[in-house]
Amino acid sequence: MTCIVFRDGVIASDSKIIGRSWTTMGGFDKCGKRVLDGQVYLYGATGETSYAAKFDRWMQSDAFATFIKTGEGHPNLEPAARDEQCTGLLFMPDNTCIRFEGNYPHYTVKGDYYAFGTGDMVASGALFMGASAQEAVKAAIEHDVLSNGPVQFIERDKVSLEDFKKETMPA
Repeated sequence: MTCIVFRDGVIASDSKIIGRSWTTMGGFDKCGKRVLDGQVYLYGATGETSYAAKFDRWMQSDAFATFIKTGEGHPNLEPAARDEQCTGLLFMPDNTCIRFEGNYPHYTVKGDYYAFGTGDMVASGALFMGASAQEAVKAAIEHDVLSNGPVQFIERDKVSLEDFKKETMPA
C-alpha cells in the first residue's frame, strides 16, 4: 500500500507496490513535482497503482493548469478496482493540501504536516515528535506491514530542472 508524508516543503513516500495477493510486486514513484508559472506544486497518490499513474498524468497535463487558474475541472480518478481508499494529494505553494478522492468534489486540508495511507498513524506520531517527512516514512516502513522502502522524497525548493531529481534514502 502506501505512506505519503508532507512537511516543511518536502514530500516523501515509500516506494513498493503490493499486489492483490499481498506480495511485493516492485516499486513505483508515488510522488511528483510540477512547476507552473513559477509556482511549485508537490503531489502524491495512494491506493491502486493505476490510479496513482492516472493522477500523475493529470498533474502533468494542461487540465491541471486549467484547474489551478480557474478551479474548474476535476481529474477523472475513479478507482480502477475495488480499492476505495484511492486519494490524490496536491500540496499547494502555501502548504495547504487539496485532496481528490474518486469523482467526489475535492476539498482543502490545512495543517502543519500531513500523513496519508496505511502508514499514516505511525507517520503522524513521528511527525508529532518532530520527525522530518523522510524520517516519518521510514518509521512507517518499520512499523506498517503495508509500507515498504526505499523512501522517496522531493524538496520543493529544488525548482530548476538541473536541481530536480527524485532522491531516495535506504529503508
